[in-house]
Amino acid sequence: MKKVIFLLLLFTLPAGAQELIFQSPLTQTSPEVFPSQFEEIDRILYFDSHSITITTVTSEGMEFESFDIQEISSLEQGLFFFCLTGNEEKITIIIPHQEKIEIIDLYRRSPETGEELCVRFHVD
Repeated sequence: MKKVIFLLLLFTLPAGAQELIFQSPLTQTSPEVFPSQFEEIDRILYFDSHSITITTVTSEGMEFESFDIQEISSLEQGLFFFCLTGNEEKITIIIPHQEKIEIIDLYRRSPETGEELCVRFHVD
């Protein structure tokens, strides 16, 4: 709970004052419905007061995804970040209530099917 309070404090700080960084060596897709196997993908998630950036290490180099935070809500299930991509795609990033932050979920619509997809980042 202290970590959630810290997160809430972080997002009330002036721009550029601080950021939180999480390393994610493992990823799952749709873990709540049909869990996939763990995929070993090196990612770093950067949270600051206005945006969330996910850096992925690939064989071709590094990929970056950046999301502008539109709203932050602390709900029963956790801390919700409602964001937009550069293409105005809506995504939601959730940090569920946990003693120690070990998972972060990203929800977005599939461009092919329109179905909601969940990507779960297992973080250190």
